Formats: sequence, C-alpha cells, structure tokens
Amino acid sequence: MATTRKKASSQNDLLMGPVLGLRPAMADAPTLWRITALIVIRADAAPPTLTVDGNADPAAPRLLRKTNDAQVLRYAMPVKQAAQERVVTYSFGGNATWRFIVPATGQTPRFTYVSCNGFSSVKVMKDLQHDASNVWADLITNHDGALLKAHEPDWDEHQAWVDSTLFQQGIPLRFHAMLMGGDQIYMDSIWEDIEALKTWSNLPVVDQPGVAVSAKLADDIERYYFGLYIDRWRYARGNTPWPANAYDGTLDAACAFATIPSLIMWDDHDIFDGWGSYSPELQASPVFRALFAAARRNFWVYQLQMPEELLPPQSLPDQPTRLPRFDPIDWDALMKQDPLAPSFLPRQPGFSHAGVFGSLAILIPDLRSERSQLQVIGEATWDAMAQWLGTLPDTVEHLPFVSSVPVAHPKIRIAEAVYSFGVLREHVTKSLSDDIHDHWSNDDHEGQRKRLVRNLVAFADGPRQRRVTMVSGDVHVATWGIIEANGAAGNNARRLNQLTSSAVVHPAPSGVADFFFLFYMEQNAKAGETIDTEHRLQMMELPGAGIRLAPRRNWLAIELDEPAKRLWATWRLEQDKGFSSHMLAVHPARTAAADDGAP
Repeated sequence: MATTRKKASSQNDLLMGPVLGLRPAMADAPTLWRITALIVIRADAAPPTLTVDGNADPAAPRLLRKTNDAQVLRYAMPVKQAAQERVVTYSFGGNATWRFIVPATGQTPRFTYVSCNGFSSVKVMKDLQHDASNVWADLITNHDGALLKAHEPDWDEHQAWVDSTLFQQGIPLRFHAMLMGGDQIYMDSIWEDIEALKTWSNLPVVDQPGVAVSAKLADDIERYYFGLYIDRWRYARGNTPWPANAYDGTLDAACAFATIPSLIMWDDHDIFDGWGSYSPELQASPVFRALFAAARRNFWVYQLQMPEELLPPQSLPDQPTRLPRFDPIDWDALMKQDPLAPSFLPRQPGFSHAGVFGSLAILIPDLRSERSQLQVIGEATWDAMAQWLGTLPDTVEHLPFVSSVPVAHPKIRIAEAVYSFGVLREHVTKSLSDDIHDHWSNDDHEGQRKRLVRNLVAFADGPRQRRVTMVSGDVHVATWGIIEANGAAGNNARRLNQLTSSAVVHPAPSGVADFFFLFYMEQNAKAGETIDTEHRLQMMELPGAGIRLAPRRNWLAIELDEPAKRLWATWRLEQDKGFSSHMLAVHPARTAAADDGAP
C-alpha cells in the first residue's frame, strides 16, 4: 500500500510562530533554563528541525494539535546556565534566526510585563495616534542593545542608564522573560464575524439562555478561535516573511514572542469581553459554554503550549448559580505526563501556576475559570495559593503577584450604581457592566479583595519577611497604588505595591466622554479608599508623570538590583512624540528605623 509522505518543510510552511515559553527550573536541575518554542505549520508539511547555536537537535517536537489545515508543534529548548549570561540563537531549518538571553547561574531574571495585545472593536482602532505595534517596537528597541544604540540621540536618562549598566558591559539583550497578564488576543470580533452569534446577541436577553448550539455553530466557533491565533499572532500579520535576523524586520508582537520567553495567563478578552461577570443564566447558556470551551482549549494549546489530549475536563454547575463550585484538577498527575507543563498549583480547578526565579517568587492565579458575579476564585484556589506560598525558600525576597485585573484601583462608584439595574448589566456586546463587575473593588467582589489583601499582608509579614508587589493590566492606563496595613510606617512588609501597565496595543481612553471619566477617576484616586479597619488604599502619582492615572499605551520593566535587592519598576509611556520613562524602586522588607517610608 502506498503511503503519503509529508513534504519537506520550508519557510512558506510556517503559518505562525515561533512563540517562546518559559518553565520554572526543576528541583533536580536547578541550573537548567527551560524554554519551549511553539510553531504552527501547514498540515501536510514535515516538522522542521530545530537548530540551536548551529547544532541540529534530533529530538522530535510534540504535536499539540492538528486540524485539516495546520499542526501546532512544541519544541523543547533546555539551556544549561553558566557563570555569565549568554545569548542563544535558534532557527527552524530556514534562513530566519532568532535569539534570546539566558541568565547566569543564580541570577534573578530581568522581566518585562505587557497586557491587552489587541482591539476590543473596530471603532477603537480609529483612536490610535501611532502604528498598532509602536509600543511593541519600543519594548524590543529597549531590549536589544544594537537597536537602542541606533536611537542614542533620543535617549532619556533611563535609557542611558540601561546602556551603561547592561549593553556597555557586554550584555546584548535586556529581558530574560516576559510576563503576559491577560488579553493576549481579543476574541470579541467573533460576535460580528459569525452570523449565528450576531443574531443570538441581538435577541432579547430573556430568550438567549434557551438557544441551543448546533453542530455547525460549535464547529464554526472552534475554527474561529483556532484560526484567530494564527491570524493575530503571526509575524507582520502575514504580509512579509521573517528576515534572516528577526530584529532587522517588523518590531511587532510576533518579534517579541519569538525572542523573549513568556509566562502567561488569560483574562476575559482571551475568551470574550466580560466572561464570568454576566448573569448565571447567561453563564450557563449553551452559547456561552460553547464559546468558553473553545477559548479554553485554544488557550491551553497556544498560550500554555500544552497537548490538546491532556486538557482536563472542567466540571460545570448543574444549574445557573452566582456562586459556582468546580471540582479541583489533579495537576500533579497531569504534570507527570508532560514534563514541560507549566508549574500548576495542585488541586485547583483553573490554570493557576507559579515559579521561583532567583530572588523572585511569581504567583499567577487564574481569575477567569471560576469567576462569577460573586467570586473571582474559589476555595480550592485559595487553598492552593496558600499551600504554595508556604513552600517558598528563604532566598525569596519579593513576590510579584500577577493579577490580571488590578487589586488596587479607584472604585467606580457612580458607574456601579447605574449598571446595577436590570437589563443594563446584561447585554453581551453593548453593556459596560461586565467591565465594571470585573474589578476586585466591585461591591460583589469586595469581600474577596479584603481576603486577598489580608492573605498577602500576612504572607509578607510572616516569620521570613518579604515584599509583595501586585502586577496587573486590563484598565488601559498606567498606575501605581499602595495598600497599607496598620503598622506599615514602621514595617514596609505591610505595604503592598500595585503596578498596573495597560495596554501594549489597545488605545488608551481619548474621547470626550473618556476625558470626563478620567477626571472623575483621578479625583477618586486622589481621595484614596479605606478597604477595612486595617487596610487603606492610596493611588500615588506615577513617578514623573504628575497624575495618578496615565492614559497612554505602555509597557513595564521589572528588574532586581542584585546587591540591594530592590525591585525596579520602569513604565515606558507612549507620548504624542516618542516615549517617556517612569521609574520606581520597591525596597526589600525592612522594619522599624530601617524603614524610611520609601515604597
């Protein structure tokens, strides 16, 4: 019987990628920097050979998913750390090459953080003053020493400092890893592009939960989610092939994905706008469940880089409820089936994961899988987070807590009141109520926010004092906030910092209505908020900006000053002309006289 051979792979067969992922080190191999690389190729193409530093890797990639048109592959790229940082170059059999930097043994990696990589509607695309990838281009330029050198006449003090401390010391690349805090892709266009969903969304709200999902609609939804990743994440949106050196071409999201390994978590737009914040009847409807199932499967494959067949089923409530309960997943058993799985927290229903990287312990909770109008996360996730925090080594100085939605943010009191009535909080594509309901500070989530703050303060001010810094996106502004517990004046471990960076692509608020809304929010920010009798929230002026909510597209650098163990946060804000830098130092835990009141 004749067999069908796959044709040899070529540059034209690469539909999307590469996308680098980062996995925390294993206990039995603490100096192994574990990188994964995802690519999508045509269904009839042979998997290309991975070449690392000029050496072909004979290991076959793992097939994550295959359709009639494409196959998603994951390659393992473990790199042994050395006494000094080093650059690794890789390729997939063609002329294009990419490179990334590996930290030295024992070094705390330098991170960048981004969120909101897309557009919520066609309308907001018209609000852009600059190219959609302009902020990505600035991030990559500040990541690569040669690119930054070419812009030396326009440097600010921060860029000169980066050049003198890194690039002039022979370190050619800045960031070892990238935190991606949600909305890596915007799926909201599905409501317009699939006619059956457009029709459904225009039905009276009371009729929507009773509509069944046909086999054709389910297939259309699945195809849409799968295909949109390829369309939105491919290099130069598919208009040109990769150049021989990635940094010589278009400096867009795809270039960053291919050159900075990522730790990643989804938020609502990776599913659709406001998932989890609608009524129990809509959340349990066949249409919502079909959309969530497709979003979950493709998040698993594309963002977490995991094989489709290992995706655990999610338990679903039998009846609509505002307080759903989900069965925990035995993540330890699953991770044994795939050594390159993220470090999922054990026995929790979502995709929460974490890792220790030098002096940083990074906790990334899943705030969507269990979300409802009354909860952000469920009991199993609270328990899993507490268990993991109790295992951290004494070498950890800082805990970045990556919350897709800010924990410390001005409360939207007027809007909450307006959208608390009837149909105003229900419409899938026209209401803003889901955005308001998403906030930790929303009245329905306030109890969980208090619980989170108390838990984080208790961890920080435990027997081994540490600093907790919350890192978030979502809100399309750059902000810095502080939550202080009683006694913070003499013990900075009781002071939690909130760093918010959003958005890397989505436009910042800019219309007339936005102006008045931002003015209202700025006044709220100045006033601060008493969370409870023990904790107070104060939004601070963004360093050097003169305002508390900076409505500019932006990205964030998070870098440890190794000798002093200060965690430096640097926002880069897009301006009408160029960019501005805004720096903040988060000091390690100090008590009594040693605390000078600094962050």
